[in-house]
Amino acid sequence: MSAMLESISPIQTPKAAELVARHVRRYIVDAKVESGTRLPSEAELCARYAVSRTTIREAVRILESEGLVGANRAVQHGHFICTPGPEIIAKPAAFLLAIDKVPLSDVITACRAVEDNAVRLAVSEEGGTGFLALRRVVEHDLPAAFRSRSLARGALGFHRALVRASGSVTLAMVAETLHSILESHTEAVSDSKMYQDPDVFEVGYQRLRRSYGRMLDVMATGDPDDAVEHWNMHWTALEMILFAENKGVTVTEVVH
Repeated sequence: MSAMLESISPIQTPKAAELVARHVRRYIVDAKVESGTRLPSEAELCARYAVSRTTIREAVRILESEGLVGANRAVQHGHFICTPGPEIIAKPAAFLLAIDKVPLSDVITACRAVEDNAVRLAVSEEGGTGFLALRRVVEHDLPAAFRSRSLARGALGFHRALVRASGSVTLAMVAETLHSILESHTEAVSDSKMYQDPDVFEVGYQRLRRSYGRMLDVMATGDPDDAVEHWNMHWTALEMILFAENKGVTVTEVVH
């Protein structure tokens, strides 16, 4: 018995600040508190949880580090509830991949796997809202991005809308992490081609629109295999552009 007890690790009791942060976090999730809702004052929180101001301030710092609470510069005092977006996991994930000097090609492999599954789900989705969003990207967002010289961002907008069309919130969150990593490199390549030869850049834009338009047509037939096949061809062409000058580029080089 004594030998068994010696192998048991001591139980770690959570600090008061962690308990307060946990309670507020759970309240935000369960009550579906809207972003911008003001957090109760320090005095109110102290009274509610029967803890010191120091503990409340530490709890707020924990929530700030998680992106759940933030200060409003327009208001001198107080904190507000924030509804974090995918960037809350995208930045740490990019940092970890950068530390390991992961090749950008590895990120693209993961991105293609996610988007392949998203395409299959999107084709089987009923209701058409995802298709409407994709068509809006092709007919409005992409031309606007081309005119404003932000084509890379507009192009990734189609990829993002494609994953959202799957109806899977989890896939969309994973994809956003990968897309955010690819964005800076895609923008750099796009800018380079735009300044080197504007005419060639415009030809590339027209090809991009045709590829996206073709993707919509194939998806509309309801055949997921054909849709995935076209999307794989699109990605293969895209990879040739992204790695034309440097096949060995890593996440470390593109994440700032």
